[in-house]
Amino acid sequence: MYEKRNRRIGNEGTLAETCATENYAFVNVAFLLVFGNGQTPVLNLAIHCDPSINGCTGLNSDIKACQVSLHWDDLVRYLKGYSK
Repeated sequence: MYEKRNRRIGNEGTLAETCATENYAFVNVAFLLVFGNGQTPVLNLAIHCDPSINGCTGLNSDIKACQVSLHWDDLVRYLKGYSK
């Protein structure tokens, strides 16, 4: 799973590589350092991106690669079962 936050420790691969395995139905990209109690949430994805510097633009292509592998056909077949 794309969970580790530091690429220098081991070889965790990229988000796109994780999605390409098709081992996961959902991949949650979030690590909130600060949240709740009226605080502004602070996202921390370690060396994968820095929202304060580049807005995490480096993850754009990985996210798009994951969206390509969405299984919309499976969802449509599943939902058709509810229309009967």
